[in-house]
Amino acid sequence: EAIIKGFTMSIQMKKVYNIPEMSSDIMELIIMYAYSQSVPITSGNVEELLSISSQFGIPGLSSLCMDFLESQLSFKFAIHNFEELIGVSEEFLRLDFSELCDIIERDELNVRNESLVFIAVIKWIYHKPSERAPSIERLFPFSGKSEEIEYMRGSVEYKLFIYRVLLKMIHDLSIREAAAQQPRYSIVHSRLPYSILLAIGGWRGGRPTNTIEAYDVRCKDLERRDVYGGNGYVYFVGQFDKVENYNRVHRFDPVKRVWQEVAPMHTRRGFVSIAVNNYLIYAMGGVDGHTCFNMAEHYNAETNQWTLLSSMNERRCDASATTLHGKIYICGGNNGNDCLSTAEVYDPIVDQWSMIAPMTIQRSGMGVIAYKDEVYAVGGFEGENDLKTAEAYNPQTDTWRSVSSMINARSYFGIETMEDLLYVVGGNDDFTTYAKVECYNKESDEWKEGTRNECGPLLTELLCAVWPAQY
Repeated sequence: EAIIKGFTMSIQMKKVYNIPEMSSDIMELIIMYAYSQSVPITSGNVEELLSISSQFGIPGLSSLCMDFLESQLSFKFAIHNFEELIGVSEEFLRLDFSELCDIIERDELNVRNESLVFIAVIKWIYHKPSERAPSIERLFPFSGKSEEIEYMRGSVEYKLFIYRVLLKMIHDLSIREAAAQQPRYSIVHSRLPYSILLAIGGWRGGRPTNTIEAYDVRCKDLERRDVYGGNGYVYFVGQFDKVENYNRVHRFDPVKRVWQEVAPMHTRRGFVSIAVNNYLIYAMGGVDGHTCFNMAEHYNAETNQWTLLSSMNERRCDASATTLHGKIYICGGNNGNDCLSTAEVYDPIVDQWSMIAPMTIQRSGMGVIAYKDEVYAVGGFEGENDLKTAEAYNPQTDTWRSVSSMINARSYFGIETMEDLLYVVGGNDDFTTYAKVECYNKESDEWKEGTRNECGPLLTELLCAVWPAQY
């Protein structure tokens, strides 16, 4: 009886805590560290572990992450993860002058805005101000005559000098953005894009097209151009060319510019939904011209093999899917008769599909994308008309919420996230095919039409982001 009472009391004392913005994998590692004081740190989890350990005050884990970064720090890692490193890495502050220059001068440096490089350099100088102050003139060659540099007279003059430099930088960047002209004192360095959007194929004039366009968010326009070189492949899975459905799969090497056919899917199907998780390509649903499928399979590039998975709860073609926190979400589509509002999630660990809360409206041919810890369902066709509405799903609460509508109603479009914005590209409305591009900012809950001039990040860093509190 005493054991039963104790067990009942322990159940009553248990509480459930929701910790947003933390994946189950990271939580498992946090718990592992709490028990063993050790954890397997990799380049894939170190950034999130470091961020979470700092947020919840776990100095021992932060120290392990910093030790890992110190042992793994390379120029390739630094230039690809520059913004994260300057925010949390003490190792960056310990770089010597030549190492710092080697990073910030590289064309491949991944920064959304050159002002972030400026702020990083200021942080690096303030880490050892007396030792590094003489480096200012070499780091900021646009500052003017050497007699104008008064950093040796004390902290007040030093602060005023940097303040002048910052104002000049903001002024020059504003002129560059407004007039697209080279300013007299330019600190803007044209760098190679770390990520781009590719608009591939689709329909134009009532027939399929093989056109490829590339968009660099740091340039002014979306235009047809040679595909940028980069790592990895672009895969084309199944689909429909207005004559027949395919199970063929091709991949494109953007560096060598070579096409290659790889292992086909198990079944011919068009209007199939695709998602990528843990380096595996998932193909779900689709139609063969007669039957709408609920089957799912994934492709392993290392073995060049497709593997059948558990079937979805509903038959779906013309649906859309995405990956969030290691799980795959598929929404809407058509079951062969009706447009669907239902959605479900796949857990690859247990190979199981589970229904989640339905969307607020049925959508087919819409865009689904993971964006800032939510699953967004945008646009699509509801059975009679194309839609401009959008909604977001929160996995923590299993609820959908409405967000601002797009400017243009559209279906069958491309959707992707890049540099903290959500982009929709092309598609159809009730009458024609679009070339229009829109982007959405979750912070302002606002859509804007166009490319970089309207959608790109603006220079909004404040002076308080540069100066230490004691100043």
